[in-house]
Amino acid sequence: MAGARPAPTITDVAKRVGVSIASVSLVLNDPDTPRVSAAKRRQILKTASHLGYQPNLLAQGLLRRGTRIVGLSVPMRDPFFFNLFIAEVLGGIQTCLREHGYYLIVDTHSAARGKMTRSQIMQSKGLDGVLFINTRLCSRADMNGTIRNLRSEQIPFVMLTSYYGDDEINYVGVDDGEIGRVAGHYLCAKGHRRIALLGGSRTSPASVPLARGFREGLSCSSVSLAPECVIYGEYERERVRGALLRWLRSKRSPTAIFCASDQMVPDVYELLRERRVRIPEDVAILGRGDLMFAPFLYPPLTTIRVPAAEIGHRGAELLVNALHKPSLSPRRVYLPCRLVERGSV
Repeated sequence: MAGARPAPTITDVAKRVGVSIASVSLVLNDPDTPRVSAAKRRQILKTASHLGYQPNLLAQGLLRRGTRIVGLSVPMRDPFFFNLFIAEVLGGIQTCLREHGYYLIVDTHSAARGKMTRSQIMQSKGLDGVLFINTRLCSRADMNGTIRNLRSEQIPFVMLTSYYGDDEINYVGVDDGEIGRVAGHYLCAKGHRRIALLGGSRTSPASVPLARGFREGLSCSSVSLAPECVIYGEYERERVRGALLRWLRSKRSPTAIFCASDQMVPDVYELLRERRVRIPEDVAILGRGDLMFAPFLYPPLTTIRVPAAEIGHRGAELLVNALHKPSLSPRRVYLPCRLVERGSV
Protein backbone atom coordinates (compact mmCIF):
# COMPACT_ATOMS: atom_id res chain seq x y z
CA MET A 1 0.00 0.00 0.00
CA ALA A 2 1.36 3.44 -0.95
CA GLY A 3 2.55 5.46 2.02
CA ALA A 4 2.51 2.47 4.41
CA ARG A 5 5.16 2.65 7.12
CA PRO A 6 7.84 -0.04 7.06
CA ALA A 7 7.61 -2.57 9.88
CA PRO A 8 9.83 -1.67 12.86
CA THR A 9 13.06 -3.63 13.10
CA ILE A 10 15.30 -4.78 15.92
CA THR A 11 17.60 -1.89 14.96
CA ASP A 12 14.77 0.59 15.62
CA VAL A 13 14.26 -0.87 19.09
CA ALA A 14 17.99 -0.70 19.86
CA LYS A 15 18.25 2.94 18.74
CA ARG A 16 15.20 3.99 20.76
CA VAL A 17 16.50 2.38 23.96
CA GLY A 18 20.14 3.30 23.35
CA VAL A 19 21.59 -0.19 23.56
CA SER A 20 23.25 -2.57 21.14
CA ILE A 21 21.34 -4.79 18.72
CA ALA A 22 22.90 -7.76 20.52
CA SER A 23 21.33 -6.67 23.83
CA VAL A 24 17.90 -6.32 22.23
CA SER A 25 18.27 -9.73 20.59
CA LEU A 26 19.25 -11.30 23.91
CA VAL A 27 16.20 -9.90 25.70
CA LEU A 28 13.72 -10.70 22.92
CA ASN A 29 14.99 -14.27 22.80
CA ASP A 30 15.11 -14.65 26.58
CA PRO A 31 13.28 -11.92 28.57
CA ASP A 32 14.76 -13.33 31.80
CA THR A 33 18.38 -13.29 30.65
CA PRO A 34 20.77 -12.24 33.45
CA ARG A 35 23.16 -10.79 30.86
CA VAL A 36 21.05 -7.61 30.67
CA SER A 37 19.92 -5.66 33.75
CA ALA A 38 16.30 -6.05 34.85
CA ALA A 39 15.58 -2.34 34.30
CA LYS A 40 17.01 -2.44 30.79
CA ARG A 41 15.11 -5.64 29.98
CA ARG A 42 11.83 -3.99 30.95
CA GLN A 43 12.70 -0.94 28.85
CA ILE A 44 13.53 -3.06 25.80
CA LEU A 45 10.33 -5.12 26.05
CA LYS A 46 8.21 -2.01 26.61
CA THR A 47 9.79 -0.22 23.64
CA ALA A 48 9.41 -3.24 21.36
CA SER A 49 5.73 -3.46 22.29
CA HIS A 50 5.22 0.30 21.84
CA LEU A 51 6.83 0.27 18.38
CA GLY A 52 4.83 -2.80 17.38
CA TYR A 53 7.94 -4.86 16.70
CA GLN A 54 7.07 -8.44 15.69
CA PRO A 55 9.95 -10.93 15.79
CA ASN A 56 10.25 -13.68 13.22
CA LEU A 57 9.00 -16.58 15.34
CA LEU A 58 9.97 -19.21 12.80
CA ALA A 59 13.56 -17.98 12.62
CA GLN A 60 13.76 -17.77 16.41
CA GLY A 61 12.36 -21.26 16.74
CA LEU A 62 14.91 -22.72 14.35
CA LEU A 63 17.73 -21.07 16.28
CA ARG A 64 16.78 -22.28 19.73
CA ARG A 65 14.54 -25.27 19.00
CA GLY A 66 11.53 -23.53 20.48
CA THR A 67 8.80 -21.29 19.15
CA ARG A 68 7.93 -19.13 22.20
CA ILE A 69 4.33 -19.97 21.32
CA VAL A 70 1.98 -21.45 23.93
CA GLY A 71 -1.35 -23.09 23.15
CA LEU A 72 -4.54 -22.60 25.18
CA SER A 73 -7.14 -25.36 24.86
CA VAL A 74 -10.70 -24.50 25.99
CA PRO A 75 -13.43 -27.08 25.22
CA MET A 76 -16.57 -24.97 24.68
CA ARG A 77 -19.79 -25.06 22.69
CA ASP A 78 -20.06 -21.28 22.45
CA PRO A 79 -17.39 -18.66 21.66
CA PHE A 80 -15.28 -18.13 24.79
CA PHE A 81 -16.04 -14.40 24.92
CA PHE A 82 -19.63 -15.30 25.85
CA ASN A 83 -18.19 -16.62 29.12
CA LEU A 84 -16.86 -13.72 31.18
CA PHE A 85 -15.02 -16.02 33.60
CA ILE A 86 -13.05 -17.65 30.76
CA ALA A 87 -12.38 -14.20 29.28
CA GLU A 88 -10.89 -13.02 32.60
CA VAL A 89 -8.72 -16.16 32.86
CA LEU A 90 -7.53 -15.51 29.31
CA GLY A 91 -6.62 -11.93 30.23
CA GLY A 92 -4.41 -13.18 33.07
CA ILE A 93 -2.72 -15.70 30.78
CA GLN A 94 -1.96 -13.10 28.12
CA THR A 95 -0.55 -10.63 30.65
CA CYS A 96 1.89 -13.20 32.04
CA LEU A 97 2.99 -14.57 28.67
CA ARG A 98 3.56 -11.06 27.34
CA GLU A 99 5.80 -10.32 30.32
CA HIS A 100 7.93 -13.35 29.46
CA GLY A 101 7.99 -12.84 25.69
CA TYR A 102 5.63 -15.68 24.73
CA TYR A 103 2.76 -15.67 22.25
CA LEU A 104 -0.60 -17.41 22.62
CA ILE A 105 -2.73 -19.49 20.26
CA VAL A 106 -6.28 -20.26 21.47
CA ASP A 107 -8.20 -23.39 20.42
CA THR A 108 -11.84 -23.58 21.51
CA HIS A 109 -12.54 -27.03 20.09
CA SER A 110 -16.18 -27.75 20.76
CA ALA A 111 -18.95 -30.25 20.11
CA ALA A 112 -19.39 -33.12 22.59
CA ARG A 113 -15.72 -33.68 23.38
CA GLY A 114 -14.16 -32.20 26.47
CA LYS A 115 -10.65 -33.36 25.75
CA MET A 116 -7.81 -32.75 23.36
CA THR A 117 -8.04 -35.22 20.49
CA ARG A 118 -5.01 -37.14 19.32
CA SER A 119 -4.66 -34.90 16.25
CA GLN A 120 -4.80 -31.77 18.44
CA ILE A 121 -2.12 -33.24 20.68
CA MET A 122 0.09 -33.87 17.66
CA GLN A 123 -0.49 -30.32 16.40
CA SER A 124 0.59 -29.08 19.83
CA LYS A 125 4.04 -30.59 19.29
CA GLY A 126 4.83 -27.42 17.35
CA LEU A 127 4.21 -25.38 20.52
CA ASP A 128 6.45 -24.89 23.53
CA GLY A 129 3.65 -25.89 25.91
CA VAL A 130 -0.11 -26.07 26.49
CA LEU A 131 -2.55 -24.56 29.00
CA PHE A 132 -5.84 -26.44 29.39
CA ILE A 133 -8.98 -24.91 30.94
CA ASN A 134 -11.41 -27.50 32.31
CA THR A 135 -15.01 -26.66 31.40
CA ARG A 136 -18.40 -28.31 31.74
CA LEU A 137 -17.57 -30.44 28.68
CA CYS A 138 -14.71 -32.09 30.58
CA SER A 139 -15.50 -35.37 32.32
CA ARG A 140 -12.91 -37.01 34.57
CA ALA A 141 -12.23 -39.56 31.83
CA ASP A 142 -11.70 -36.72 29.33
CA MET A 143 -9.19 -35.00 31.61
CA ASN A 144 -7.33 -38.23 32.32
CA GLY A 145 -7.12 -38.95 28.60
CA THR A 146 -5.79 -35.46 27.87
CA ILE A 147 -3.14 -35.78 30.60
CA ARG A 148 -2.09 -39.22 29.35
CA ASN A 149 -1.75 -38.03 25.74
CA LEU A 150 0.15 -34.85 26.61
CA ARG A 151 2.57 -36.83 28.75
CA SER A 152 3.12 -39.49 26.09
CA GLU A 153 4.12 -36.77 23.63
CA GLN A 154 6.25 -35.02 26.29
CA ILE A 155 4.42 -31.71 25.91
CA PRO A 156 4.71 -29.43 28.99
CA PHE A 157 1.24 -28.44 30.22
CA VAL A 158 -0.73 -26.83 33.04
CA MET A 159 -4.39 -27.45 33.87
CA LEU A 160 -6.57 -24.59 35.08
CA THR A 161 -9.79 -24.64 37.15
CA SER A 162 -11.53 -27.64 38.65
CA TYR A 163 -9.22 -30.64 38.37
CA TYR A 164 -9.90 -33.27 41.05
CA GLY A 165 -7.91 -36.23 39.76
CA ASP A 166 -4.93 -37.90 41.41
CA ASP A 167 -2.25 -37.23 38.80
CA GLU A 168 0.77 -35.19 39.86
CA ILE A 169 0.45 -32.28 37.44
CA ASN A 170 0.87 -28.53 37.34
CA TYR A 171 -2.52 -27.11 38.24
CA VAL A 172 -4.00 -23.76 39.33
CA GLY A 173 -7.55 -23.34 40.58
CA VAL A 174 -9.72 -22.91 43.66
CA ASP A 175 -11.22 -25.22 46.28
CA ASP A 176 -14.84 -25.52 45.14
CA GLY A 177 -15.75 -27.52 48.23
CA GLU A 178 -14.61 -24.66 50.45
CA ILE A 179 -16.59 -22.16 48.34
CA GLY A 180 -19.70 -24.28 48.90
CA ARG A 181 -19.09 -24.42 52.65
CA VAL A 182 -18.62 -20.64 52.86
CA ALA A 183 -21.86 -20.12 50.93
CA GLY A 184 -23.83 -22.47 53.18
CA HIS A 185 -22.46 -20.97 56.41
CA TYR A 186 -23.13 -17.43 55.21
CA LEU A 187 -26.76 -17.93 54.17
CA CYS A 188 -27.54 -19.75 57.42
CA ALA A 189 -25.85 -17.00 59.43
CA LYS A 190 -28.18 -14.54 57.69
CA GLY A 191 -31.13 -16.46 59.13
CA HIS A 192 -32.20 -18.44 56.06
CA ARG A 193 -33.50 -21.99 56.43
CA ARG A 194 -35.28 -22.60 53.10
CA ILE A 195 -32.32 -22.49 50.74
CA ALA A 196 -31.87 -23.60 47.12
CA LEU A 197 -28.86 -24.29 44.89
CA LEU A 198 -28.97 -23.21 41.26
CA GLY A 199 -26.13 -25.28 39.84
CA GLY A 200 -24.24 -24.48 36.67
CA SER A 201 -23.80 -27.69 34.69
CA ARG A 202 -24.33 -31.16 36.11
CA THR A 203 -21.28 -32.39 34.18
CA SER A 204 -18.93 -29.59 35.28
CA PRO A 205 -15.91 -30.84 37.26
CA ALA A 206 -16.73 -28.26 39.95
CA SER A 207 -20.36 -29.33 40.47
CA VAL A 208 -19.87 -32.29 42.80
CA PRO A 209 -17.42 -30.69 45.29
CA LEU A 210 -19.36 -27.41 45.24
CA ALA A 211 -22.69 -29.09 46.07
CA ARG A 212 -21.07 -31.33 48.68
CA GLY A 213 -19.41 -28.36 50.37
CA PHE A 214 -22.67 -26.40 50.27
CA ARG A 215 -24.52 -29.23 52.03
CA GLU A 216 -21.76 -29.40 54.65
CA GLY A 217 -22.02 -25.66 55.25
CA LEU A 218 -25.79 -25.89 55.70
CA SER A 219 -25.57 -28.94 57.96
CA CYS A 220 -23.53 -26.97 60.51
CA SER A 221 -26.76 -25.07 61.21
CA SER A 222 -28.90 -28.23 60.98
CA VAL A 223 -30.28 -27.13 57.62
CA SER A 224 -30.73 -29.72 54.88
CA LEU A 225 -30.84 -29.23 51.13
CA ALA A 226 -33.94 -30.93 49.75
CA PRO A 227 -33.52 -32.73 46.39
CA GLU A 228 -36.14 -30.48 44.78
CA CYS A 229 -34.09 -27.46 45.84
CA VAL A 230 -31.15 -28.43 43.62
CA ILE A 231 -31.57 -27.65 39.92
CA TYR A 232 -28.90 -27.25 37.26
CA GLY A 233 -29.44 -24.29 34.95
CA GLU A 234 -26.85 -25.49 32.40
CA TYR A 235 -26.15 -21.80 31.66
CA GLU A 236 -29.32 -21.71 29.54
CA ARG A 237 -31.80 -18.88 30.05
CA GLU A 238 -34.96 -20.98 29.78
CA ARG A 239 -33.67 -23.64 32.17
CA VAL A 240 -32.77 -20.99 34.73
CA ARG A 241 -36.21 -19.39 34.41
CA GLY A 242 -37.89 -22.78 34.66
CA ALA A 243 -36.03 -23.60 37.87
CA LEU A 244 -37.02 -20.30 39.46
CA LEU A 245 -40.68 -20.64 38.48
CA ARG A 246 -40.79 -24.14 39.97
CA TRP A 247 -39.38 -22.86 43.25
CA LEU A 248 -41.60 -19.77 43.40
CA ARG A 249 -44.73 -21.89 42.87
CA SER A 250 -43.86 -24.39 45.60
CA LYS A 251 -45.51 -24.23 49.01
CA ARG A 252 -42.15 -23.78 50.71
CA SER A 253 -40.39 -21.53 48.23
CA PRO A 254 -36.76 -20.74 49.13
CA THR A 255 -35.86 -17.49 50.86
CA ALA A 256 -32.28 -17.70 49.55
CA ILE A 257 -30.67 -19.03 46.36
CA PHE A 258 -26.99 -19.82 45.87
CA CYS A 259 -26.11 -19.46 42.17
CA ALA A 260 -23.11 -21.62 41.28
CA SER A 261 -22.04 -19.03 38.69
CA ASP A 262 -22.60 -15.28 38.39
CA GLN A 263 -23.11 -15.99 34.69
CA MET A 264 -26.71 -17.07 35.44
CA VAL A 265 -27.56 -14.24 37.84
CA PRO A 266 -28.84 -11.67 35.29
CA ASP A 267 -31.51 -14.18 34.20
CA VAL A 268 -32.42 -14.75 37.86
CA TYR A 269 -32.78 -11.02 38.49
CA GLU A 270 -34.86 -10.59 35.34
CA LEU A 271 -37.44 -13.22 36.23
CA LEU A 272 -37.73 -12.15 39.87
CA ARG A 273 -38.29 -8.57 38.72
CA GLU A 274 -41.01 -9.73 36.31
CA ARG A 275 -42.73 -11.58 39.17
CA ARG A 276 -42.35 -8.59 41.49
CA VAL A 277 -40.22 -10.63 43.88
CA ARG A 278 -37.92 -8.30 45.83
CA ILE A 279 -34.20 -8.91 46.28
CA PRO A 280 -33.19 -9.45 49.08
CA GLU A 281 -36.43 -8.81 51.01
CA ASP A 282 -38.29 -11.78 49.51
CA VAL A 283 -35.42 -13.86 48.11
CA ALA A 284 -31.71 -13.40 48.78
CA ILE A 285 -29.29 -14.13 45.94
CA LEU A 286 -25.68 -15.24 46.51
CA GLY A 287 -23.38 -15.66 43.51
CA ARG A 288 -20.05 -17.27 42.75
CA GLY A 289 -17.39 -15.57 40.65
CA ASP A 290 -17.65 -11.79 41.16
CA LEU A 291 -17.72 -11.16 37.43
CA MET A 292 -17.28 -7.61 36.20
CA PHE A 293 -21.00 -6.82 36.10
CA ALA A 294 -21.72 -7.95 39.69
CA PRO A 295 -21.36 -4.50 41.36
CA PHE A 296 -23.58 -2.88 38.73
CA LEU A 297 -26.67 -5.06 39.12
CA TYR A 298 -29.57 -3.72 41.15
CA PRO A 299 -29.24 -4.54 43.93
CA PRO A 300 -25.46 -5.09 43.66
CA LEU A 301 -24.67 -8.79 43.85
CA THR A 302 -23.25 -10.38 46.98
CA THR A 303 -20.95 -13.09 45.70
CA ILE A 304 -17.90 -15.23 46.39
CA ARG A 305 -14.99 -13.90 44.38
CA VAL A 306 -13.04 -16.40 42.29
CA PRO A 307 -9.76 -14.77 41.14
CA ALA A 308 -10.11 -15.64 37.45
CA ALA A 309 -7.36 -13.37 36.11
CA GLU A 310 -4.94 -14.58 38.80
CA ILE A 311 -5.72 -18.20 37.93
CA GLY A 312 -4.70 -17.45 34.36
CA HIS A 313 -1.59 -15.50 35.36
CA ARG A 314 -0.36 -18.10 37.86
CA GLY A 315 -1.07 -20.93 35.43
CA ALA A 316 0.94 -19.27 32.68
CA GLU A 317 3.71 -18.58 35.20
CA LEU A 318 3.82 -22.26 36.16
CA LEU A 319 4.12 -23.23 32.51
CA VAL A 320 6.91 -20.73 31.82
CA ASN A 321 8.80 -22.03 34.87
CA ALA A 322 8.35 -25.60 33.66
CA LEU A 323 9.70 -24.63 30.24
CA HIS A 324 12.76 -22.93 31.71
CA LYS A 325 13.40 -25.59 34.38
CA PRO A 326 12.05 -28.98 33.20
CA SER A 327 13.37 -30.69 36.34
CA LEU A 328 10.92 -28.81 38.60
CA SER A 329 8.36 -31.03 40.35
CA PRO A 330 4.67 -30.43 39.44
CA ARG A 331 2.76 -28.06 41.73
CA ARG A 332 -0.90 -27.70 42.63
CA VAL A 333 -1.82 -24.12 43.47
CA TYR A 334 -5.16 -23.37 45.16
CA LEU A 335 -5.93 -19.66 45.24
CA PRO A 336 -8.04 -18.16 48.04
CA CYS A 337 -11.57 -16.92 47.38
CA ARG A 338 -13.38 -14.30 49.43
CA LEU A 339 -16.93 -13.28 50.16
CA VAL A 340 -17.85 -9.88 48.69
CA GLU A 341 -20.89 -8.49 50.53
CA ARG A 342 -23.10 -6.08 48.62
CA GLY A 343 -26.86 -5.75 48.56
CA SER A 344 -28.48 -8.99 47.38
CA VAL A 345 -28.46 -10.96 50.68
